[in-house]
Amino acid sequence: MSRSILPLLGAVFWGSFIAAQEPLFREDQLYLGAGVLIANANQAAFSQTDFSGQLQLGFIRDFPLTNDSRWALGLGLGYDYRSLVSNLEIVLNPNTAQPERLQWNRSNNSLQGFRQSRIVIPLELRWRTATLESDAFWRVHSGVKCSYIYRNRFQSLSATDFESFVDPWQFSAHLVAGFNTWNFYVEVDLLPWLKPDFPNPANNDLQLQTLQLGVLFYFL
Repeated sequence: MSRSILPLLGAVFWGSFIAAQEPLFREDQLYLGAGVLIANANQAAFSQTDFSGQLQLGFIRDFPLTNDSRWALGLGLGYDYRSLVSNLEIVLNPNTAQPERLQWNRSNNSLQGFRQSRIVIPLELRWRTATLESDAFWRVHSGVKCSYIYRNRFQSLSATDFESFVDPWQFSAHLVAGFNTWNFYVEVDLLPWLKPDFPNPANNDLQLQTLQLGVLFYFL
């Protein structure tokens, strides 16, 4: 067993032990969020050409870490949809009609982009001012997400399979803060979207990552 997962297993077991003690406030939740994507690439020719957005939903299981339940561990499962529109365009091999390389759209006036569907596993450390008597409280959640891109498309005038260019496993870090119903989140990719060995403009190493900003709602 990898040593890197031992602290995680320890935290889950400790949370399960604390959860067996009563009384506790447990914040098991459904969540729904929407936000905007801000893309960053290591080449100046890249640009976003239209609105890019994110939609996420899922469930978080709460494991209290302290007797007053103000600190907890959250582990969940969710769905994440992302749309990123930019001036990247795909070139097909004329013989096979398969994706061959990426290049910049110099006119920068066509809508082309990634359409991604992801299965997400969020893990977060949670702090809140909650009590058994109050359902309105401050919260701060910070953690990481492991995502698997199970459907990835690149769209211009017609949909084109783009899976050969994108790494399906992604990791990100996130922070959620808010009061009662309204919560704001920021999420940043820890890995580039694109595979390091894909064909790219001028044979340069293109790295593409995103920052997500939005609003998150929790439902108990």
